[in-house]
Amino acid sequence: LEQRKASDGNFSLFTYHDHPEILAHLDSLAAENEDVETEVIGQSWEGRDLKILKICRGGCGNKPAIWIDGGIHAREWISPATALWTLHTVLEDDRMMDNLDWFFHVVVNPDGFQFTHEHTRLWRKTRSYHNSGLGCKGVDANRNYGFHWNEGGSSGDKCYDTYHGPEAFSEPETAAIRDFLLAQEGRVKYFNNMHSFSQLVLLSYGHTTTPPDNYMDFFSRS
Repeated sequence: LEQRKASDGNFSLFTYHDHPEILAHLDSLAAENEDVETEVIGQSWEGRDLKILKICRGGCGNKPAIWIDGGIHAREWISPATALWTLHTVLEDDRMMDNLDWFFHVVVNPDGFQFTHEHTRLWRKTRSYHNSGLGCKGVDANRNYGFHWNEGGSSGDKCYDTYHGPEAFSEPETAAIRDFLLAQEGRVKYFNNMHSFSQLVLLSYGHTTTPPDNYMDFFSRS
């Protein structure tokens, strides 16, 4: 742990950071490491950069890829912190960098995340507005993806924490992830969405209790 503290300079992995601090750190890592670069894959509802960090030894595109993201639920601060810890772990492991490309989206929901730092600590959703009669804001971005959208485990009430949005990928935050991943043309072999609720590894699916055919394959590797 002491080595980890020293190697990261002034940026501590043992405290919580807001969104601007995290983006500045990602840029710093890219400037210091030839195998690291950042990419802005879109803008949030409020105009914040959706910036990912890519770790690709020898350049991106020639190896299978891993996607890891955090902070889709704004109040779960340990999620971006864990994503940061994980990316630093990858940077210290030559084998992981030699054999895989890595994509880290540390804060998927920057508007909501920053809102928890500046206003309401337990805010969960994005900060979009979809004509709520009661003035309620935000969508549960984790329930806004297009695969079996609105088929269970979410709410159509715009004031609920589990509101799935007016349509799939209504949120620029989820649409940006979709577009980036589709552009990889199947190279992304593993997608890990980090949360802080409970001590669980959740496997597919969320819309049904029927497991996929290869569920035990997932289970044996989790």
